[in-house]
This record gives sequence, structure tokens and C-alpha cells, in this order.
Amino acid sequence: QGAETYLVDGTDIEKIELESIRINGEPFQLYICRNKYGDIVVEISPFAPIVIERL
Repeated sequence: QGAETYLVDGTDIEKIELESIRINGEPFQLYICRNKYGDIVVEISPFAPIVIERL
């Protein structure tokens, strides 16, 4: 099974992990992803993606 990829800001993102979470009692989808540069991307739907880059 191939990893699902989708575009964020024009960058291919590979979904690593998906969790259903609650923030202040509200349900959200938490995606932990990696872009083609190896940066970790945390996306909490429906918020904008947060890109965490290695130093």
C-alpha cells in the first residue's frame, strides 16, 4: 500500500500518521506528515499546516 500524498503550498506531502483528537472538547484530525525535503509537517484540520524544519 503506497503512502497517500497531497499538496500543501505546492509541496508533496506524505501522510505518516492520522489521529483523531480533541482540543478543548472539539474534535479535530491530526496529520503527522513529511514533505519531500524531510521536514515534518503537522496539520490539525481544519487549521493551516504547521511546517517543522530540522536545524
